[in-house]
Amino acid sequence: MSADEDELVAEILGVLEELVEEEVLELASQRGLISLAKEILALLEHDPDANIGDWLLDRREVTELYAEQEALRERFGRVVARMGDDETPTKHNDALAAAIATAPDDTESWSVYADWLQEQGDPRGELMAIQIQRAKRTDDKRLVARERALLARYRRHFFGALLKETGTPGRDDLHDIRVQYSLRYGFLDEVTLSNHGDLRTLLGLESARFLRRLTVRCSLGALDDLLETATFPATLVRLELGCDRRHGGRLELGRLLGGLERLEVLVVRNCEVVYLPPVAAPKLRHLVVEATTLRIDDAALCSLPALERLEIHTDAIEGSHAIDRLLREPPPGLTALALAGGLANARTVEALLAAPIARAVRHLDLRNNDLDDEDAALLLAQRGRLVQIETLDLRGNSFSSPIFEQLLALWPNKDDGQLYDENIVRPYGEDAESDDDDNDNDNDDDRYEHSTE
Repeated sequence: MSADEDELVAEILGVLEELVEEEVLELASQRGLISLAKEILALLEHDPDANIGDWLLDRREVTELYAEQEALRERFGRVVARMGDDETPTKHNDALAAAIATAPDDTESWSVYADWLQEQGDPRGELMAIQIQRAKRTDDKRLVARERALLARYRRHFFGALLKETGTPGRDDLHDIRVQYSLRYGFLDEVTLSNHGDLRTLLGLESARFLRRLTVRCSLGALDDLLETATFPATLVRLELGCDRRHGGRLELGRLLGGLERLEVLVVRNCEVVYLPPVAAPKLRHLVVEATTLRIDDAALCSLPALERLEIHTDAIEGSHAIDRLLREPPPGLTALALAGGLANARTVEALLAAPIARAVRHLDLRNNDLDDEDAALLLAQRGRLVQIETLDLRGNSFSSPIFEQLLALWPNKDDGQLYDENIVRPYGEDAESDDDDNDNDNDDDRYEHSTE
């Protein structure tokens, strides 16, 4: 049952009486305590972070106050927490939501939905209206304060069980270590989770209806089982998932991508088995797959017309013709290719040099394969076919130092246009300890800051 205004006033009155009894607060008269409690409630609804100590000292009925602000914040924090227990019913309009999903950058569609929600008594409508205004008036303190008050008062309405019931609701540091998020016009826009148990909760929220970027940095285990009941928002443009090879993490990308026609970036890390069939992903431009085993249909990679960057890191691949076909029939916009972890051998290098892809890619990553000096000799002999290569990463292969020097002379490290953090050809074993760090940062250019808009 929600905490109504009378209950909140009664609780604030109890806190004031405790302070008086403990001789922390001295009043000229106690006859106005109820009115004082109501004013404090109005203050907290407007700004949950208000300095209650300074506010009390400005009151004529307060003669002395011996409590620090942090102590008062803790006392009245119980009231602020209860303000977040409201169970206002969630309203939604599928037609208006569809208009937003179709044109997410059309502010007018958001404004129409905000008006409708306010008419229905859903507090999300006011939050939407405020954040639409804040996008134009970023320094408006009145809007900031009202936004914080709404997030505090209707915390459960907006976030359900996703956020911990700790801290002060509505503050900029509301984000806890499990959940980081940003809001856009009253809805979640970007979310990072560090606990896979929160994923199902997130996907069930009305607030996630227009989610655009999602990162799950945890061990998902059998992610494929989760997809039996979970549905990702069709508005996603970036999705990054972490699995757990120790617990049989497996993923069928056809099922995952079903309905995600706007997805532009997909990163899947640390899976035991990933299966990639031909899929309908017309806007997917960047695909990263890290798996012990990759099962792939021959035509899968050629079915991605917008693909610009492809990174495959695997110990074994089932469907070797898929790579051969990719080399012969690369997507028209493919400019960056990574085949790492044992995918590339002498035959792959020979096929790559003879295929159309050799004239298309500008960034080539062949790290941690079984290439040796003979393969390097082939690269050197056919270097005329690779004149457009800007960055070539051959770390983790078995090249001798003399061969390394020749390769480095042809493909030196460059400061601009880099796909990888350190695009420098290195002899075998020279920089092995930095490989893990480089892998963690390969996709920094696609990361976004988490901030409330």
